[in-house]
Amino acid sequence: MTLTKAVFDSSPLIFLDTLGYIPLLPKLFEVWVTPTVLAELTAQPGKAGSGVSSFAWLDIAEARDEAVCEQVNALNLDVGEASVIALALETGAAVVLDDGIARKRAGQLGLSVVGTIGILMLLQRHALSEGRLEDDLKLLIAQGMWLDEAFIADILSKSG
Repeated sequence: MTLTKAVFDSSPLIFLDTLGYIPLLPKLFEVWVTPTVLAELTAQPGKAGSGVSSFAWLDIAEARDEAVCEQVNALNLDVGEASVIALALETGAAVVLDDGIARKRAGQLGLSVVGTIGILMLLQRHALSEGRLEDDLKLLIAQGMWLDEAFIADILSKSG
């Protein structure tokens, strides 16, 4: 199976670490982060996401094309989100983002976009997750992810 290259922002990695799914990511993707995202994750040792850098399968890179960086910086996004989008544009990778505005901008730039919930659905679809999606969603909400009840019902109906 050819893996899709995906550049991850910090929030999906934090949420997926909370659920214990980080070790499963290389079964779905070539996992990339930018130095900016890595710095965000490691800034609080012992917190969810802080140990991601210890995985040998993690690739770290940053966009080098100045024109791409300028284009993305003009979008006025968080520095981590901007770095993720710039690297994805430069490499043709998908992006893994949770922030609604960043997701919209990435989509407008033609990038393939997925978020934490999409990753959970992929894990379920490939029978990689041992947990129930409904339980995972409840845990994410308890950890501070905002999810609309109608959205949750839609996700659960799509996942079967």
